[in-house]
Amino acid sequence: MKSIKLLVAALVALLSLSACSNMINDLTANGMSADQIDTTKTANNLTAALLAAGNPDLNAVKGRLLLPEIGTDDAVITWTSDTPGVISATGVVVRPAIGAANATVVLTATITKGGVTTTKAFNVVVTPIPADATVAVADDKSTLVDAILKGPNTDLSRVKGSLTLPATGPSGTTIGSATATLTATITKTGGTTETKTFAVTVQPQSADPALAVADDRASLTAALLSGGSGDLNTVKGPLALPSTAPSGSTISWSSEPAGTVTSTGTITRPAAGEAGKTVVMTATLTNGTTTATKTFTVVVTPIPTSAAEAIADDKATLVDNALRGSSTGLDQVKAALTLPTTGASGTTISWATSNSSVVTSTGTITRPAVGAAAVSVTMTATITKAGGTTETKTFTVVVQPLSSDPTTAIADDKASLTTVSILGANTAATNITGNLTLPTTGASGTTITWASSNTTVISNNGTVTAPAKGSADVSVTLTATIAKAGATSVTKTFSLTVPAKTSTVATGLYVSGYTKDANSVFVPGYWKDGVWVELSRLVSTKMAFATSMVFDGSDLYIAGWNTNSSNVSVAGYWKNGTWVSLPPNSSTYGSRMAGIAVVGADVYAAGNASQGTASADSLPGYWKNGTRVNLPMLDTTMYHEVQGIVAYESDIYIYGMSQGSAGVEIPGYWKNGVWVALPAASTGHYNRVTGLVITSGHVYATGYCGNASGVELATFWDNGVATTLPSLDASKNSHPNCLLVSGSDIYVGGTSTNASSVQVPGFWKNQVWTPLTPLDATKNSSVRRMKFFGTSLYVIGTSKNASGVDQAGYWKDGAWTGLPGISGDSSAVDIVQIP
Repeated sequence: MKSIKLLVAALVALLSLSACSNMINDLTANGMSADQIDTTKTANNLTAALLAAGNPDLNAVKGRLLLPEIGTDDAVITWTSDTPGVISATGVVVRPAIGAANATVVLTATITKGGVTTTKAFNVVVTPIPADATVAVADDKSTLVDAILKGPNTDLSRVKGSLTLPATGPSGTTIGSATATLTATITKTGGTTETKTFAVTVQPQSADPALAVADDRASLTAALLSGGSGDLNTVKGPLALPSTAPSGSTISWSSEPAGTVTSTGTITRPAAGEAGKTVVMTATLTNGTTTATKTFTVVVTPIPTSAAEAIADDKATLVDNALRGSSTGLDQVKAALTLPTTGASGTTISWATSNSSVVTSTGTITRPAVGAAAVSVTMTATITKAGGTTETKTFTVVVQPLSSDPTTAIADDKASLTTVSILGANTAATNITGNLTLPTTGASGTTITWASSNTTVISNNGTVTAPAKGSADVSVTLTATIAKAGATSVTKTFSLTVPAKTSTVATGLYVSGYTKDANSVFVPGYWKDGVWVELSRLVSTKMAFATSMVFDGSDLYIAGWNTNSSNVSVAGYWKNGTWVSLPPNSSTYGSRMAGIAVVGADVYAAGNASQGTASADSLPGYWKNGTRVNLPMLDTTMYHEVQGIVAYESDIYIYGMSQGSAGVEIPGYWKNGVWVALPAASTGHYNRVTGLVITSGHVYATGYCGNASGVELATFWDNGVATTLPSLDASKNSHPNCLLVSGSDIYVGGTSTNASSVQVPGFWKNQVWTPLTPLDATKNSSVRRMKFFGTSLYVIGTSKNASGVDQAGYWKDGAWTGLPGISGDSSAVDIVQIP
């Protein structure tokens, strides 16, 4: 381990033989700890000559300074400048204007190791930009030296990481570069163009994981991470946090405290007027079984009070590295770009492309064909914020053609698969709370298949199901296999953590439904442990209804609909008590919710919505995360109805009926948007599915089918095979409304009408009828839902009392429990138990 540490120190090139001899003369180890010795050694090796790099000395600075970040035996060096506008903490120099006076700056190095801290200060004099353009070119040429260009590498003969190639000089010159030997071309209007070349030898990756990790650790610098910000002490925009390193190490990031900087580099700036926030970013580098860490202190500055400043900040931090995604640069684009739509300062960023067939405005690319030339595309960012002047910034993107070599294609697409690229809306690999985005094809024409080490938590298509509340967080490994004909496939793995669900919803037994208020208007709500809780209405004097309900382990969703001020019904749901309206097809005629399902981060709400020509022309469909999707119909001129929704694995089932051209209602369901008709058990017109369960290779459905005499018969389907369930009176209607599968038992809940034309509540267990006791055997009852909690069967519904008033309640193992309404009729629709 000691030899590795010495190698890291050597990579930073702080020690020369002459410096070592002077250092030994300066030190005495008597009474000093090892950390004190290392910090003192580092301080002694920080000399004016070392910092000056290509400048004559620190009293006549014309170009960038060399400010090392690692010292002896991993001592950490951080820099501060008392005038960062002239010299930044990374050594970038901004010379005073032509004719201005010299600028004097104090640079302070703080060297830390263990609990020991040592400081060393340097007085630096920065000279102004010369009036003569030729002199300016000469100045910037003289300060372009190996020490500056090598970046984190030991020197230009041992390149393992990115070089630092400035595009502009501190004297106002423009520097263009070309690779082979590197040639810098320094120009300024009115001056003589100069060139300077550098011989670069790129070293192969080390076969020793320990050496590879050491190399990659040294390559992580504050300048690399800072993105478009001046330095890590004044962060205004996203950081550039690599997930892989030049020698093959993988890098994961964490922040402390969490919340200001994510593990992908996204920042949340403090509000205007607040203090800056200090965050410690830790990189964990892994190569084989070898790991190492490196920390960086980051100060995120607050959002400026001026909109113009906010726009300027977000424009400045829009840089190539922030956009390139997994490509090595914007001149070597082989995978999708990362185009932010909001800035860290609260701006809005929109994008335009000069060639949408190659790069879209969202960053998706289509690479030119094999053998074609690379294509240059101009991407224009427009940055706006209310109260400020709109700014634009352009980027030239060069999209590389597809390779004819399938091995190269596989390598390209493997490189483009990064943790950031698959996170979707998640912000960190260690906090996966929503579904992932797992591509199945690569930009180079490869096929990508995915395998999860725990499909119950993360499915092979990226759907995330968090562990239950109170459970342990779960680590999952996703493996991508990238393949293309003619080459050997390769794999790439991603380590992800899915935290257990947390919830602010109180534990208890919840029953959703509705009741009349003192004005005889139906109001929505739920009973928690028997106590009524009213839900919000769009208009407090108009009716609203709460229907089905689901608890996803974190949030409680109650489906229903409200009535707006135009007396139009509006479909939606209450999430933890807060109403969410869903967009209608028509503002004139209403929409209504029949059921709700939550799959990972996706919310599916099923129901009918009018197409706007008549109140009875409801279209079947669903809303996914608030976006309406209409389902196909047998006849678009006829009425159709959605009864509910079921999510099973990666499939979405919506059940009900679709009416054919002869006016006959066809029972069935839509599986992932495709209609599946179920055979009617009889020949009548009135048929529908009212309950659906998918389990163990069976699609179980229940509902009713009308016979030739117009009697609606209780019906059960198993994989499309229909069975008529027994009725109390074959000449009277029976209405199943729900379905429950428990082990090998199948329960169908509903009502069967007896000879006295009374609707009797009950259920069919394995097709055998079991009645439930109503409040008054001479009055109608209804059954809406059945669920097991533990070993107890709850049957939710409504029963009329002796006065003919509907009372909400449930039968638990056959015993009735009434739920209090506000005034008059009430109905119970669904039940959830929150542990």
